[in-house]
Amino acid sequence: MPTSPARPRSSSTATCTSWCTSWTATVLAHGSNPKMVGKNLIELKDIDGKAFVKERMDMAKAKPSFWQDYKFTNPETKKIEPKQMYCEKLSDTVVCGGIYL
Repeated sequence: MPTSPARPRSSSTATCTSWCTSWTATVLAHGSNPKMVGKNLIELKDIDGKAFVKERMDMAKAKPSFWQDYKFTNPETKKIEPKQMYCEKLSDTVVCGGIYL
């Protein structure tokens, strides 16, 4: 199992999310939005036009674990905020946990 890099600094009230995808970027589990299960998100982009799911899949093919930065709507505040995801390859999936900063 890869060693986790340092966690980002955040407040104790930070919103955290988790998800798991197949190698084709199809959602297998989504901690904050179960309606996403079964959807393919490879084309999803953040507010700046960053294709972060495609980038995540490319990073997972190159590294056993990694951090990724992008912007997304925080499910609690409903505002677009910077987000960091820590991801690991696990068998035939990519498992991630994220935090809004």
